[in-house]
Amino acid sequence: MATTVSRRTALRVIGGAAAAAGGVFAGLFPEGQILHAEAAGGYGEIAQGRQLVLRQRTGEATRNARAAQALARPGGGIARRFLATQGFGGKIESIESADVLWTDEELVGTIDALLFYDARKGKYAYLIRQSSKTHEVIGAILWSAAQPETCDVYDVLDGRIVLSATLTKSPDGTITVRAPDGRTDVVRPRSAQQARVPGLAAPSMYCTQVCTWECTFICNWVCKSVLVATCIWSTICGPLVFICAGACIVTVIAVCEWSCGNYCSQSCRLWCDVIQESAA
Repeated sequence: MATTVSRRTALRVIGGAAAAAGGVFAGLFPEGQILHAEAAGGYGEIAQGRQLVLRQRTGEATRNARAAQALARPGGGIARRFLATQGFGGKIESIESADVLWTDEELVGTIDALLFYDARKGKYAYLIRQSSKTHEVIGAILWSAAQPETCDVYDVLDGRIVLSATLTKSPDGTITVRAPDGRTDVVRPRSAQQARVPGLAAPSMYCTQVCTWECTFICNWVCKSVLVATCIWSTICGPLVFICAGACIVTVIAVCEWSCGNYCSQSCRLWCDVIQESAA
């Protein structure tokens, strides 16, 4: 299964100020890639016809091999031992793996998700590994069947596992991301009406505000498992269907590879000018 994140789709998504997390991430990276290339005097990857693709790894043997590789990493061992202390000492219930590539087959990064279940307590956990050319992120997402609207997200940092954030999804689809220090980000749902208005013809000032918000959110959480967790929690598929958040996951990995610092160093005004010129 392959999911292509086209530039047209990305541009359409960027127009909504209250875009859900999946839309935000799907919109951010493709335009950021163009800006980065233009700023460096190069020619944008997407302008050359290259697009980002999520390719799901199928076959039990392949998924098992990828799971073993994730667990063999030092961070994977730390995360697995932590999950055992939380009641997830049993077997892996299911495995989902995928690669993020350019359409010419150049690898951007990989993602693997190992699902665990504690039948006694009715709790679930993901052990997640995302990797790119320069980064590897290993973390865990924990939630219970009794409270599926809330999850705790952990990351392996400096040889130990730490709580990165708690996500809570409200009945209207709003997701609140709360850090251990109390810092909070809110990702609001994107209605059908919001998807059409204001669109790409938004005034420059409005577009700049949107860009600033998106950039701030990404930079707060870049290269942390909380980005992937927000992807999962923002989809209509539910937290157990991992690869459903394909477009969002593609861009999380791409942003992590390219780095938040490079993206945010670009002017939001310039970014919005590119969008408006493309929509003209």
